[in-house]
Amino acid sequence: MRGSQRRTYGKKKTVGTYAATAVFGGPSESSPLLQNQRSPSLSLRPRQISPRDPLVDISAVIENLSIADTGGAASADVSETAAVKTLTTADDRIIANVSGLLAVADNESVSVSRRPANTDNVPHGLGPLQELLDAYRYDCGYPLELKNWDEIIEGHLSIVKIAEASFAEVYRITTKHGSSILKVMQLKMPSDPPSMDSYTAVEVKSIVAEIRIMNAMTEIPGFVSFKDAHLVQGKPGTAISKAWSSYLLRFSEGKPDVPDRSSYFPNPNTYADQSFFLVVELGDAGEVLQYFRVDTQDKLFDIFIGTAVILSRAEQESEFEVCICPSSIAGNLVTRLKHRDLHENNICISYRETAKSSTSLPGTVLFGRSGLEVTLIDYGLSRARLPTGEVMFYDLEEDLVIFRGEEGKPQFDTYRRMRSHLFTGRRNMFKRSWHNEESRAKNNGHTWAEYIPYTNVLWLKYIFGWLREQYLRGLAFENHDLFYNISGISELSRNFDMRSKQGFNSATEVLIFSLEQGWITDEQIEQSGIDTTILSEYSTVEA
Repeated sequence: MRGSQRRTYGKKKTVGTYAATAVFGGPSESSPLLQNQRSPSLSLRPRQISPRDPLVDISAVIENLSIADTGGAASADVSETAAVKTLTTADDRIIANVSGLLAVADNESVSVSRRPANTDNVPHGLGPLQELLDAYRYDCGYPLELKNWDEIIEGHLSIVKIAEASFAEVYRITTKHGSSILKVMQLKMPSDPPSMDSYTAVEVKSIVAEIRIMNAMTEIPGFVSFKDAHLVQGKPGTAISKAWSSYLLRFSEGKPDVPDRSSYFPNPNTYADQSFFLVVELGDAGEVLQYFRVDTQDKLFDIFIGTAVILSRAEQESEFEVCICPSSIAGNLVTRLKHRDLHENNICISYRETAKSSTSLPGTVLFGRSGLEVTLIDYGLSRARLPTGEVMFYDLEEDLVIFRGEEGKPQFDTYRRMRSHLFTGRRNMFKRSWHNEESRAKNNGHTWAEYIPYTNVLWLKYIFGWLREQYLRGLAFENHDLFYNISGISELSRNFDMRSKQGFNSATEVLIFSLEQGWITDEQIEQSGIDTTILSEYSTVEA
């Protein structure tokens, strides 16, 4: 343990690229809190795996499974005999890279590295889908198929609408074998004129970066798993309509487990036959943090430290972007990730099926005591460099509304801190009024394509503050000191303070701090897939 040394978080050594093999040299058993178990897809149609697919060994086994009844029982999902209209020839295959769940930010502005479009074999009227189709084909090499709703969801399935995002409705499908999450997004298409004026429909170009990041992150522990994706044409079926109506009914009944607002998405019956949707099937990651009860100290620190571990692993991969680690699935998938939008709606919490005993943990250890699993579920504003060298990011400069939210609200202040730091390199925050059209000229040549892991620190600071508020709200005031007297809490707050010259620069430094405080053990970090020897590469000074 390096607790006897005081870390200077403002300084960091450059890490040699060959260390990547040591850090992510091969698959490791995930920490129970960070396991990202891939459930079988509800789709009965097996995904066709291309030899180019880097996940072929895993995908071939998992994604050909089916949550379905057997032996003549009614199908639990898609009809095997349903006709499928392919958008390409068999030799022109397209990948389904998918989006994060529960996107809450405006996704209309996107910058992605471009490649020449393949205009062959695209049916008349579907040209606006070309960039999406090319990305699918480029990354995995099998077709995204055009289907109707009956091929995706049969009416007898148990389906419940559980949430709404800016451009997506989120449903949970359940069978006796398990559950999946469906993220349903209407696409703006010229062939469907009403969609072009709809405030809930999404521009096709705005989801390409997000779905490519999602596809790349799916096998990394702590990130939501992608099961399948479908391009669907037509009016949603009866099952969707009933789930939509039940969602509204739950509001009218005033149940406490549902957000206090009504649906702002159209009634499914009002969509046209020429409407197009992208339906993304994801693993069921549990309950959104916003509605999860943080009523114990164990839950608070498992969620906070677990999130830091997940982001730290992604950061470590970004440090080694030029390194090729052929024996490591995770090491080959993504480089340079920063989340940029990690609030309580973008984290899901679930309980492990079999909780491990925490009685053997040292008394100072705060991580691993609650039996919780943490999953990051949305990458709408994330930035990543893919193995191809392409940089995926959203150009937030296209719409400054995100930086002009209510003054003094932690989430909106975090957006403003991100932009202020990008422009100046300092840990300051320009007020809401500063973020106007004229402010774009003050960027000092910086863009959102840059990799600045300090944004992860800002979101970890936000998450810790949110968790602390939820936890202390349930405690008697006289017991608040029990929390603040935990060893290291005051120093954590100082390192999060924007005015601190020695504050954290990355999620990895937050993780190192947790290790030095004894809140997490070397073994727990190694179980998450990170080799703790990398942590010694960060500079320290004596206390």
